Amino acid sequence: MKNVLKYILLVAVMVIIWFVPVSAEEVDENLDIDTSIKIGVDSHMPPYSYINDNGILKGFYIDLIHAIAIERGIDIEIRPMPMYDARKELANSNLDLIIGSDHGVIYDNYFLSDAIIDSAEVIFVRLDNNYIIEPEDLKHADVSIQKGSVNNRYLRFIDLEHLTYVDNQQQGILQIMNGNAGAFIGDKLTGLYTIQKWKQDDFIKVIGGDAEGSKYYFISGNENTKHIKIMNAGIRKITLDGSYDKIYKKWFGETVSTDFQFDERLFAALKIGLLVLSFAFLLIIYWNYQLKNQVEKRTQEISKKSLELENSNKFRKDVLDNVLAGIIALDTEGRITLLNRRMKYVLDGIGEAKIGQKIQNTVISGIFMSNDFNKVFLEGLSFRNKELEIGVQDRRITFLYHIYPLVESNGEVKGSIISIRDISADKELASELKRQDRLNSFGLMAAGFAHEIRNPLTTIKTFTDIMPRRIEEERFRGKFLEIVPKEINRMNNMIQEILEFSKIKVPKVRGMKLLNLVDESIELLEDALSSKKIEIFNKVPAELGAYGDDERIKQVLINLIINSIDAVGEKGTIKISGQIDSGMAVLRISDNGVGMSEEVMEHIFDPFYSVKAKGTGLGMFVSYQIVKECNGDIHYESEYGEGAVAILSLPMQSMKGRRYE
Repeated sequence: MKNVLKYILLVAVMVIIWFVPVSAEEVDENLDIDTSIKIGVDSHMPPYSYINDNGILKGFYIDLIHAIAIERGIDIEIRPMPMYDARKELANSNLDLIIGSDHGVIYDNYFLSDAIIDSAEVIFVRLDNNYIIEPEDLKHADVSIQKGSVNNRYLRFIDLEHLTYVDNQQQGILQIMNGNAGAFIGDKLTGLYTIQKWKQDDFIKVIGGDAEGSKYYFISGNENTKHIKIMNAGIRKITLDGSYDKIYKKWFGETVSTDFQFDERLFAALKIGLLVLSFAFLLIIYWNYQLKNQVEKRTQEISKKSLELENSNKFRKDVLDNVLAGIIALDTEGRITLLNRRMKYVLDGIGEAKIGQKIQNTVISGIFMSNDFNKVFLEGLSFRNKELEIGVQDRRITFLYHIYPLVESNGEVKGSIISIRDISADKELASELKRQDRLNSFGLMAAGFAHEIRNPLTTIKTFTDIMPRRIEEERFRGKFLEIVPKEINRMNNMIQEILEFSKIKVPKVRGMKLLNLVDESIELLEDALSSKKIEIFNKVPAELGAYGDDERIKQVLINLIINSIDAVGEKGTIKISGQIDSGMAVLRISDNGVGMSEEVMEHIFDPFYSVKAKGTGLGMFVSYQIVKECNGDIHYESEYGEGAVAILSLPMQSMKGRRYE
């Protein structure tokens, strides 16, 4: 019985010890949050975190964060940027956490997680450098360091006038390679990784031994330490299940000793169980087996997620690279954050732009108006379908471009996007099609002219043929003097209209108030309207405007109103209204006249087609050509016996992108 009591007591102690850490983990589980955690990482610090040649964010930190996100079941957004920018974003509460060392961090204002990894800062010099042996030799030497990341052990030996700050570790190594610095102080692992990748092993060496050592942490600038606790819980879990070891070996090739150890109470409980109870031993074996399966499963999930993310990023990049337009994305400071392959083709022969450059320092700022960028950044305005023509070497190039804000889901403007397309070939094709259309019109006009001029010529010929026999007849002479001049005038009018159409006129495009044009057109036709007692209503809004040749558009309006006058007859009604539709200013001239058949509407804009007894059939043809030259459109809607509506559409934006205001 005593043995049984001892056994029960031992089991009770084991259960108590066993569940203490479990309770602690349960407390950690309650720390999970619904919102995404935004974490800033250094974009140029391989193998910790960096953007590779394919534009994909990779590194030890990235895999570590993904492992914690999967383990904790939380959503994490990783934002790569220079470390000094990350610290600013953290201070401005635009980031929840950053990963960095504790150098330059004031503990009163920041909160650190458990250490993620131990590293060291060392001195890098050229292989042929024999005068820098120890940190004390840095005095009077030109030294480069990364902003806000150097151990104070070295700073006290450096003369400030010989000190240069760089944005990242690769720039520091590059300073040594270019001879711009005698030494660079930086992270040992990042420096060695860069040297090996750039094949500089025979050119750069490490001297002075390791510094006192530095640790890297999740750092929070918020007094709410909830995010730090979540990270700590995640770090402990992936350390316990072996995921941390796998990630470390992937990037550094050997297992590292960390601060994370199994809970001592858990070890004590396991020892008691192994020594006292055989079933506890079997339970642990089973638990280890399950844990191994979970680790393998989670590792596969992480690998799968990483592969999916890599494929997704590659797919997005391929899509962007293969669109027909060049695309550039800028942040709020005007720095280029994305540049697709097509943009490089667009800028070929003009200049170049690179990711990380400020737009003001590239050829792009010389092409576009900087005022447009300011309006996008500050006011959130968009500039769409703007054309720009520039000279490149011995040719002219026409670009169609758009500038619009990059807006987050909360409505905040986070930058801008520029889309550029070379439409030189399109413009040439449009010009050629326009020329062909004009030639076709001339052909159609010539055929119609030949038909129309035959009638008066036949009349004149008939009179001239019988003139010798009937010249003495007074009645014949009267008819001759009445009909022949009239037919000659008819031919002359047709010839004049053809000559007018054949003149190459460049439209004088400018902003115009449509209400004023309609009023002026009505005033010119006041006699015709009054004589037939026709009511006409001008309902065009006073603010409605468009771009076009105002004098020629007035001619079009007069032709359209005359058509309505002829259609309505005595005491008819004509209404003119205006509106905006799909970025075009639209005028509608409607009447309650006889309307038109489908056949008439099909041919109304053909030359020499007319249903009027004395019409030449050129009025609507010329009107159609004028509207098209002003980049507008004109058509009729009608049913026979139900009246007709002439619809005239004109652009509210000029070809140079200027919008009518």
